[in-house]
Formats: sequence, C-alpha cells, structure tokens
Amino acid sequence: STSLNNLAWTLEAVGRFDDARTRYEEAVALVDKALGKRHPGAVTFHANLGEFHARRGDLKSAEKLLSRAVKDLKRALGDAHPYVGNRMHGLARVRMARGKSEDARRLMVDALAITERSLDGLSYATSERERLTVVSEQRHRLDFALTVESDPALAWGAALRWKGAVLGTLVDQRAALGAAGDPEVEKTLADLAEVRTQLSNAIVSVVAPEQRKVMDARVRKLTDDKETLERQLARRSQDFKGAQDRSRA
Repeated sequence: STSLNNLAWTLEAVGRFDDARTRYEEAVALVDKALGKRHPGAVTFHANLGEFHARRGDLKSAEKLLSRAVKDLKRALGDAHPYVGNRMHGLARVRMARGKSEDARRLMVDALAITERSLDGLSYATSERERLTVVSEQRHRLDFALTVESDPALAWGAALRWKGAVLGTLVDQRAALGAAGDPEVEKTLADLAEVRTQLSNAIVSVVAPEQRKVMDARVRKLTDDKETLERQLARRSQDFKGAQDRSRA
C-alpha cells in the first residue's frame, strides 16, 4: 500500500492525474483489506486520497474523506493526538475553500491547540535540527491561521509559543556549560543564543512571496552558523559534548 501511495504521488507530480487517482484508490483498498477501514494506518490512506481530491478541486469528495478521517482518528487516538491535528488542518482548508468559514475557523483553532501541545515536548527532541524542522513544517499552519482568524492575537500567540519551544533547551545547555567558568565558552554561548534567536525568528516569520528565497537563504546561513558554534562548544567543553551525545542517544 505504501508503495502504491508513493507511486500515486509521483504520477500526480508529473501530471498523470487519472493514473494517480487510481493508484491512491488501490492503496486504500489494499490497506482496508489488511487493517480494516478504521485502523489509524488505513485512515491515513483515506486522508491522502482526500488531500488528492482537494488538490484537484473536488472539494466535496475531499471534505467527505477528511471529515471521516478526523472522526476515525479521534476515536482511535484521542482528540489531542498530533495526527488528528494534521487532518483537522487539512479539513479546515477544504471547508474554507467551500465557503464554510466559521467551520474552518473552529477547526483551525482546535488544530493549532493540538499543535501547541505537541510542541511543548520539543525540548526533549533528539537534536536542535529536529526542533527547527518541526517548527518550520508548521509555518504553513500559522500562515493559514492568519487568513481565517478574525483576531490575529490567537495566531501570533501560537507563533510565539513555537519560538519558545525551539529555544526550550537553551537554559539546560547553558547550565551544563556554566560550571566550566571558561570566558571563551561563555562568549560562544552568548553568540549561540543570539544565532538561535535569529534563526527561530526567521523560521516563523511571515514574508511576502517575493522575499521567500531571501528568507530561506537566511535560514540556511543561520543554521550553518549555529552548527559551527555548537562544534566549537563541543571542542571547548566535554560537558557540552556529553549533553549533545546524550540528546542524540
């Protein structure tokens, strides 16, 4: 089923939409037979088909599949599971496109709340790059929230919480290094804190489309700068290196 789904995605990408739809549907049929229609693994394939219909403009079919996916995932995983939030976000976009703005707004608010709760655990991720990747992947949710939320404070509040999650382990890392009392380490730590702040600001920033490439280049440079500083700290402090190794274990 996964291979069929991947093939469907490839066919869609090259414009063979009828063939892609057939492969998506075949993947759904196979996984339904293997797991049952309401198994979370099967529901994912139903939702993928729904997202395909949304991209092709068949919003009625998309809404039906995504609405059922949200219900089945809630039943299987609970209302606050990140997978539920993912599909609620997709359903919100479809309902907004169908003119159901109030329904879309309610779904968006609930999806953001789930995302915020899942980001609370980012400080326990295995690496800083993973935390940045997660926040970057969620930027589209913030963009969508700004288009449907009548009170932007809600969406911007979520953005600030995402930024806080990215920086969540900085205090712990500073404490691990503070015992060394090395002025060079302290300076590098200060530089690292500044780079991380700039990086988190860049990741969650909302810019005009024509500025997107410039911002992406800035994110890449700041990421490289951050990793260079982390390597310097690893060489200067066995405590910091140990903390890095434990976080990646």
